[in-house]
Amino acid sequence: MAWKEIRTLICDDNRESLDAIHQKAETIFAKLNIQGIFDLYSISEAVAEDSLKNCDIALLDVDFEGQTINGIGLARKLRQVNKRAIILFITNFIEYAPEGYEVQAFRYILKRDLDTVLGRYLMEAMELLRDARECLR
Repeated sequence: MAWKEIRTLICDDNRESLDAIHQKAETIFAKLNIQGIFDLYSISEAVAEDSLKNCDIALLDVDFEGQTINGIGLARKLRQVNKRAIILFITNFIEYAPEGYEVQAFRYILKRDLDTVLGRYLMEAMELLRDARECLR
């Protein structure tokens, strides 16, 4: 099955990180001739319900300094409305990794490793999405 577009939610409280993740994901999709449709948020509480319901892939920071909802909480909200989305946490804090299992996170990426693993992990996520779509036919 060929992909035409991938809806991707990206949420990180650091605007530079948010922009960098967006740029990297957009470049990866472009190389694969996939149109990336991106919903970007730097405030976890501001994520729209439609962004949660409609995303195929969610790239979430874990630690949102000074905000009431962290990435794990945002992933829990996502799971309430969207069971099929593939969640990848991108963070500087490895100690949150065990909580990712509670929301069926696909991968946990340390920001220092983003350049070396994001492309591979997005490809793997798209494979999972493709397999799930084929099972629904």
